[in-house]
Amino acid sequence: MDGPQASSVRNLASLYSVVIGLSLSIGMYNLVDASKSPIPIKVELVPFFGAYFATLLPFYHGALRHLDARYVESGAADPHALLGDFIVLFVESCVFFALALLLPSPSFFTCALITLLIVDAVWGFVARLIFTPAKPETHWALINICTAVLLIILLAVMDGLPPRIPDQANTALGYVVLAVAVLRTVVDYKVTSSFYFPPN
Repeated sequence: MDGPQASSVRNLASLYSVVIGLSLSIGMYNLVDASKSPIPIKVELVPFFGAYFATLLPFYHGALRHLDARYVESGAADPHALLGDFIVLFVESCVFFALALLLPSPSFFTCALITLLIVDAVWGFVARLIFTPAKPETHWALINICTAVLLIILLAVMDGLPPRIPDQANTALGYVVLAVAVLRTVVDYKVTSSFYFPPN
């Protein structure tokens, strides 16, 4: 379908992409340190940046696929659903921006990541009610809520809750969060591969 609604989806997706792009720029800015030698990066932030990127990839890919599948390919015409989807996706893109800013703060970064997963899980369950069937969104919700619970437990055990100020460097937490984020992404792509990569 190529019409006014498809144009609206493209415009909203473009705004979402701009915020995601800005967040990625901020994340890379926080990671790079030209004063360090021989490798100009903050090594202690590498696992957190890895977790950030491992989460960003399927979220961005999934958001654009969701908009295409629900409003362009299937021709769903509910403007309220489209606006609601965009608001949630825009909020999530802002959380990604916050994640990029919080790279140097391990506990707060992990809390922001948990918040992102919970917001997306709630959105996934609501999407299940609006779009029938909505298997990818339901799978995302289940994966994200399980991941959020796991991260809450790990954060409480390894760093304590609520987060302390100032937030101390915690390399062990970084590698654990990275491992959980990568595992979440692998499971996500494995379970919903046909949605991410639809046949022609």
